[in-house]
Amino acid sequence: NPGLLWFLSLGSIPIIIHLLNRQKHRRVKWAAMDWLLAAIRKTRKRLRLENLILLIVRVLVISLLVLALARPHFRAMPLKFLETSDRFVLLVIDNSYSMGKKSEGTTPFDRAKAVADTLIDGMSPAGGDRVGIVLMSSKPSKLIAEPSMLTDRAKKLVAELALSDYGTSLTASLPLVAEALKESKNSKKELYILTDFQRYGWDERGADDRRLAELLDAVKKETSAITLIDVGFEDLENVGVVSVAVDEKVAVAGTMGRFRAIVKNFGTQEVSSGRLNVSANGQKVNTLPFSVSPGGEVSVPFVLEMKDPIPLGVSVEVESDSLPGDNFRHLALDVRESVRVLVVNGVPAADPAEDETAFFRYALNPTRDPAERVAVYDVKDETKFTFADVRLRNYDIAVVANLDTVLDERARDLDDFVRAGGGLLIFLGDRVDRETYNRILYRGGDGLLPAKLVEVRGDKTDQQDLRFTKADFTHPGLSYFEPFKLKLRDFITFEYYATEADTARPDVRVLVRYDDADSSPAIVEKRLGRGAVMLVTTSCDRDWNIWSMTFNQAYLILVDQLCLTLAAQPGAYKNLEVGESIEYVVPHVWIERDERNEVKPFTLRLPSRGSVDVKPSPISEEKGEFVVAYSTADAPGIYALDRPRKGAGSGELATYFAANVDPLEGNLTRLGPDEIRRRFPQFEFEYIGGARGERTEKVEAKPPTSHIWKALMYVVLGLLLVEMLLAQRFSRNR
Repeated sequence: NPGLLWFLSLGSIPIIIHLLNRQKHRRVKWAAMDWLLAAIRKTRKRLRLENLILLIVRVLVISLLVLALARPHFRAMPLKFLETSDRFVLLVIDNSYSMGKKSEGTTPFDRAKAVADTLIDGMSPAGGDRVGIVLMSSKPSKLIAEPSMLTDRAKKLVAELALSDYGTSLTASLPLVAEALKESKNSKKELYILTDFQRYGWDERGADDRRLAELLDAVKKETSAITLIDVGFEDLENVGVVSVAVDEKVAVAGTMGRFRAIVKNFGTQEVSSGRLNVSANGQKVNTLPFSVSPGGEVSVPFVLEMKDPIPLGVSVEVESDSLPGDNFRHLALDVRESVRVLVVNGVPAADPAEDETAFFRYALNPTRDPAERVAVYDVKDETKFTFADVRLRNYDIAVVANLDTVLDERARDLDDFVRAGGGLLIFLGDRVDRETYNRILYRGGDGLLPAKLVEVRGDKTDQQDLRFTKADFTHPGLSYFEPFKLKLRDFITFEYYATEADTARPDVRVLVRYDDADSSPAIVEKRLGRGAVMLVTTSCDRDWNIWSMTFNQAYLILVDQLCLTLAAQPGAYKNLEVGESIEYVVPHVWIERDERNEVKPFTLRLPSRGSVDVKPSPISEEKGEFVVAYSTADAPGIYALDRPRKGAGSGELATYFAANVDPLEGNLTRLGPDEIRRRFPQFEFEYIGGARGERTEKVEAKPPTSHIWKALMYVVLGLLLVEMLLAQRFSRNR
């Protein structure tokens, strides 16, 4: 603090006081004075020396106190025992998978570890230095829990560091950095961020710079100095698999599954002879050629035969390039024997024309000849009286059509069913009790119902027809109709329930509206947990509409697409991003107990070929429902869940899960310090490295500094004691 050095002028105060207090005398002739003058001449030298000593001590007290407050720093301290640098050095090391880009025989991660080692070597634990290490990624963590003086241990931890499979995220990491800085009690805090300066880490998806600017400002307030160390390379070439998907919403046994992988070229050079390897359940089944232009992407289609209703794990791999982290992509799906549909018929009748759900059931299986059709749907019809005894977990979709009321207990069962991944399709009609639906199912927006029921509108006797309009073709249930928009005009409606849908909620979505004056919702969806609920505001039969008249082709497609979309929901939760947790609701028939009546654990086989036991936890002991959970899928690949067999023997495959890296991390585009300063003008930092072709050994941090303010304070205290003792002794001698 050089500004405090002006206070050194206070050292003149003792001198001024000394000069002001000099004795003033007048001559007086007195005979005895000769004897007194002789005595004074003998003691004058001693008095002057005593006064000079006190003056020097007092000047030193003030001067050294000012210097201590100014805290002078030295790049080297000749007397090691006086070193009290008192620094907290926080190293933030980017361990996202983009740091594994190989170039010139090394990687940015290797360079970051080397620089971190150099920084730790320059610290002085004896002088009060402490070190902290934070790993920067989309899942940041502290490598050292709190400020530590054990530099040898810190170096060992850095040497053992392994690259993660996470993406980069400054907004996720900086709160942890600020927390680590606040925990330090050191007088000086230095922050070093070691990264490849990948643009993606500074450009959050769907966010602007305001949040990041706030976090950078919070970190800056906690530090004495911030240094950004660029350990990246200019080589940006990379090809990665960004997605793999199946075209069918639901995979059914006995069919050919149509898959496609998307390969993206993040670099500036064309890839003309790429090869994509395809594996199914761990066995390589095909190798496909591809070519992709600079900055472009290509869709690589392939087909897999799905013979049996078993879990299927699909992996695709781009043959190795310089960034291995995004060369793989995985997909987990269950090949089903059929889609199990529960239809709760509010108005059953022997005559199909009078039955509420007859045409809906025919739409699910329109081909009458069993030899000609593939039984995609297995439909079970129930009434409101038998519905109470049905086990919902045995079905993929539940369809409730013109049911007058729903009991509280069944409403809770339906809520649990949807949250666990089930699909619920609700049709209204003249039997519906509006008050009951709003009270039990809507519950002020917190229940199952996507919208509040207001009143019945329209008049079927006047045959004033309404048509569909404003369809959301981005929704998977309606995307099929985008090239055939006019087909939606075939859905003629006479009566419907007017509803109030809170579209400001992120979980509520109006899929299509009527062309009335208010553009009233016709189909509304609500996402709930892992499943979804769709509300059709007209009836399922021909009482309020003629959707199914003469088996309208568009009606068959709409019913099929809505049901497949609802049935496909659980698949999304088997395909995770690295770092997410695995959760799976276990059918009660899979639960096995040992001789002590305890639930046997399931086995989760990891991509690393290891395995862990996962014990099911009860959701509802009364209903025998359990869930297995694995906290963090921290490695990409296929995870296999095995359920215990009855008696002895190895487990039986229950299902697959797939964990994938963030594909955007494969974009190695960099940003420089000038752009950072432009975007965040209040963020002050020093930039090191990053020159084209610069090697690791040229990336150096400033040498550590030392300061002696504590030693100066101890000297000040000693001088004050000396001054007091000397003043007392000298006064007695006078």
